[in-house]
Amino acid sequence: MSHTHEVFNQPVPLVGRNLFAVTPALRGNAAIAAEWGPKLAQRSYDARFAPASQKAGLTMGMGMTEKQGGSDVRANTTQARFDGRDAWGARYALVGHKWFFSAPMCDAFLVLAQAPAGLSWLMRNVLADLALESEAATVLSLRLARAFDRPGDAHEALMARIYREMPLNSIWEGAGNIMALDLLRALRKGGPMAEALMAELAPARGANAAFDRFAHALPQCVDDASAETDARRLAQDVALAVQAALLCQHSPDFVFDAFCRSRLGGDWGPAFGTLSAHIHFDSIIARAMPH
Repeated sequence: MSHTHEVFNQPVPLVGRNLFAVTPALRGNAAIAAEWGPKLAQRSYDARFAPASQKAGLTMGMGMTEKQGGSDVRANTTQARFDGRDAWGARYALVGHKWFFSAPMCDAFLVLAQAPAGLSWLMRNVLADLALESEAATVLSLRLARAFDRPGDAHEALMARIYREMPLNSIWEGAGNIMALDLLRALRKGGPMAEALMAELAPARGANAAFDRFAHALPQCVDDASAETDARRLAQDVALAVQAALLCQHSPDFVFDAFCRSRLGGDWGPAFGTLSAHIHFDSIIARAMPH
């Protein structure tokens, strides 16, 4: 026990990182979050060897890695078997073998296991979130590439010219901050650049309430961005709006809705895997899987 006390009298960065991972997972169960959340957020650890209910501060680690799987969690074999219900809801018994636990001195652990319907929720959320990000980036890249196929269209020619100048911008025009400022100045002037943006967003108007609110607010964001510190946020918002409009045109409704709900509607945390429980995780993951 003396060794344990010595460990927790010093900063433990790994445990801190685990806290950021387990917090979104615990929020999926209100009863557990209410009991464990405040104690996990304490700045000092209660190192006594006692039940969690009797301690003032708690820590949680993670148990994910298995011998045969390594970083490929799809190869995990540990099973989560339904074992009744209690005050926290559905209870599962874990059957399997973990090769590595992070911070094994913790009070409890977030363990990845195969549930009857596949990988547990704690992981499907992350995969679905990553799949959304990947599909949004893909449709945006293909949209820019499409502009080269229509040289006679003035709107497409503008898009193609912007794309062609991207390598030049990164070399001659400076870092991302400078390009964000250039975008802000171009949109403030109105004219072809602002019209091109509105044209890109038009096909998705009326398809999703969160998108409509976001798109409607963009012109005002341009007017309000009087400080240069707002330029990067504006660039991010423009990219998200265009990505959403493209997903509306080329992706299933459940993908478009999930992207708008999370990226545009404010129902998203600062890390991947914080999507709302109302998102169609399985459908999004299945769409991203190779066939």
